[in-house]
Amino acid sequence: MKGSNPDRWLAPAEAFARAGEIWLRMRLGKDGSLLAPEEHYKTDWAYAPYRGRWDEIGAVFDRLFA
Repeated sequence: MKGSNPDRWLAPAEAFARAGEIWLRMRLGKDGSLLAPEEHYKTDWAYAPYRGRWDEIGAVFDRLFA
C-alpha cells in the first residue's frame, strides 16, 4: 500500500466508492475526465479485490441507482 493508511483502503466508504467507480466505467463505457481507462481497473493493485466481481457490482449498483 506504499505509505498509505491500510485502514483507509479497507473502510466501507472507500470500498463503496471504488465499486461505484467501476460501475460508472461499465455503464458509461468510455473514458472521461473522472474515469480512468478500463485497463486501469483491471491492472491497478487498488482494484484487485474487485476483479472477477464486475457482474456483482453491476447488479448491486443497478438496483441502487439505475
